[in-house]
Amino acid sequence: MKSFIFVLVPVVLLFGCLSVDVQEEVSRIDTAEYRAPIDLTAAEEAPRALVPFPREVIWNSGEQLLSRCSVKKSIEPLPFSDSPEAYSLTVGNGAVAIKASSERGIRYAELTLNQLSEGGKKPLPSCVIRDWPAFAVRGFHQDTGRNYQSPERLKEQIRRLAAYKLNTFHWHITDNPGWRVECKTYPILNDPKTMYRSDSFYTYDEIRDVIAFAKEQGMQIIIELDMPGHSKYFPKAFGFSMGSKRGTQICRELIREFCEEIPVEDAPIIHIGADEVREPVIDEFMAEIEAELKANNRIGMVWHPGIPAPASFIDHIWFENHKQSGRKSIDSSGMYTNTLDYFNVIQAIYFKQPCEVPEGSEFDLGAIVCNWNDVAVADERDPMLNNPVYASGLTGAEIFWNGNPTGSQRYKQVLPPTGSEALRAFAEFENRLLIHKELYFNDVGGEFVYTRQADQVWQLTGPNGETAEARGVSLLLGDYFPNAKKRQAALCRLEVFADEEKEVLLHAGFDVPARAHRFYGGIPPKGKWDRYGSTITLNGEPVAPPEWKQPGAYKHDIIQTWDNPVQEVPWTAEELYWRREPVKVTLKKGANVFEVRAVRNSPKQIWMTALWLEEIR
Repeated sequence: MKSFIFVLVPVVLLFGCLSVDVQEEVSRIDTAEYRAPIDLTAAEEAPRALVPFPREVIWNSGEQLLSRCSVKKSIEPLPFSDSPEAYSLTVGNGAVAIKASSERGIRYAELTLNQLSEGGKKPLPSCVIRDWPAFAVRGFHQDTGRNYQSPERLKEQIRRLAAYKLNTFHWHITDNPGWRVECKTYPILNDPKTMYRSDSFYTYDEIRDVIAFAKEQGMQIIIELDMPGHSKYFPKAFGFSMGSKRGTQICRELIREFCEEIPVEDAPIIHIGADEVREPVIDEFMAEIEAELKANNRIGMVWHPGIPAPASFIDHIWFENHKQSGRKSIDSSGMYTNTLDYFNVIQAIYFKQPCEVPEGSEFDLGAIVCNWNDVAVADERDPMLNNPVYASGLTGAEIFWNGNPTGSQRYKQVLPPTGSEALRAFAEFENRLLIHKELYFNDVGGEFVYTRQADQVWQLTGPNGETAEARGVSLLLGDYFPNAKKRQAALCRLEVFADEEKEVLLHAGFDVPARAHRFYGGIPPKGKWDRYGSTITLNGEPVAPPEWKQPGAYKHDIIQTWDNPVQEVPWTAEELYWRREPVKVTLKKGANVFEVRAVRNSPKQIWMTALWLEEIR
C-alpha cells in the first residue's frame, strides 16, 4: 500500500473557517518570527532528497555515474568548521572530492554520497557541499529494561539510524522488570525469580558485540544502569532497596563489575537514571556513585529533574524548561515517541529547539529522541510498531544536525497556518521524509507508518460555533477548542478530490493511547467508532467502523494505570489507530466530503480525531 495523494479543494465558502484578515495576520506574525533550519530554496530545488539536509549546498548542472568517477579523499583542517564530523563534498567533471576533519567526517561524506546516488541507482548530481553538525550529541534512546529486545534487533536500529548521521545510541538496559545485564558478583540478579515480563538479559559478550557493531556504524553507546529508582527487582533479590546504605554499596559493586567488563573507550559515559525515586535514599548515595564512576574513569549522566547530581554529571533533560545554567546537558524534553500522538510527535521534534539554543556549545551537548516501552509487549517487534521510531529518528537527525534557529513551541501540537514559513519548512521536510521511507524503509512494514500531513486541510466548527482551519492526519481538538465541555462535539470537514471512482483504505480513530500507560477509553463497542458517540460520514453517508475483534475491551475510564496490573496487558493492533485494519470506502469521481463528529467525553480525555487514506495496490 502507498499513501493516497489528496487533491484538496478549498471549502471556505461551504464551511466556516478563520476570516481572511485573521489568517493573513497569523501568517504574517509567524513568518516574521520563525526561521527554517535549512536553506529551503536549496532543498526545494535539490535533485535528490537528503536527510539531514546539508548546512551549505550549491547545485550545479550535469550528472555523472559514481562508477565512472575518480574519488579522492583527504583528511585536513576545514576553514568553515572545527568539528571532527565536518566535511566538504564536491561532485563534478567526472570526479568526487571529499575533504574532512577526521575519519568520521569522511564517513559522513560517504553517507551523503550514497543518498545522492540513491544507493548507486542514480547518477550523481553535480554539487558543492560544506557540512557540519550543530550539536555534538545526536542520538536515539531505546528502552530494553522494561521489555527485552534481542541484540540483532538493536543492531538493525543502530544500522538504520546511523545512516542519518546520528552518533549516539542510548541503551536503557535496566528498569523495574529486571537487571538485564549479566552479573557475576550477584548472580541472583539474573535469576528469573527476581525478574518479570521476561527473564532475558544481556551477557557481557553480547553487550561488547553491540558496542563494537555501533562503533563500526559511527555510533557511541551510552549505557544506562538505572538506580536507585526503577529497580523493583532489587528488593526481590536482596530484601532491601537500592537507596539504602547496603543497597548503595551493591550499586557501587555493580558499576565496578560493569566497568571491569566494558572498557572505558567502549562506554565512557554511564547513565544512572536517578529520577522518579519513590523510596528513601541515603544522603550519600550520589556522592558514592560519583566516586565509583571517577574511580573507573567514567563520566556520570542523570535524568533531570531527579535526585540532585554532582557538578561532574551530565544532565539529561526530560522535562521542558528545566535546563540548569552552567551544567552540561543533553535534551530529550518533548521528544518521547510514546507519550504524544503517533503523527504529532514528528512535528513536535521538527519544531523543537534542542537545549533551547540554535547551536551546541561546551554545555549544550545535543539531544536524544527517546522510545520508551512502559507497557508489556507480546513480541519484541511491538515497540517499533506501537511508536514512530524510524520517522522520529530521521526527524531528530534533521534537527540535531542542522540545529533550529528559532524553533516553535506553538507548533508542537498544531501545524502552522497556511502561507507561513513554518508550514513551508515542515512540508519540505515531510516530502524528504516520505521519499526516504519509500527508498530505504520499504522492508520494515508497520515499523514506519507515516503519510503526508501538511497538505491535508480541515475546516473545523467547535461546540459553540467557533471556526478554525487545521492541518494534519491527527487533530488534537482541545488545542482548537479549549473551552469545550463534556458531551460537546466538534465537526471536522475534509474535502478530497478523486480523478475517478475508486475504492481506498480509510484509517481513522478517536483515541490516542499514550503508550506509556493505558490512559484511554478502550476498544469501542461493536458498530461504534468510539465509546462516546463520534461518527464519520462520507458524502453524507455513515462510514461503518472496523469489525472489532474485542469490542468494549480495555475500558479503564481514563484513569492512570501506573503500577496497575493492566500495564502487563500488551497493546493489541486494533487498540492503536495506526496499527488496526483500515476499512474500505468508495470515493466518487470529483469532490468527496468527509465529515467527522468528534465527541468530548471528559476533561481528562485526549480529545482528538485522526484520518488518512491509502490507495489499494
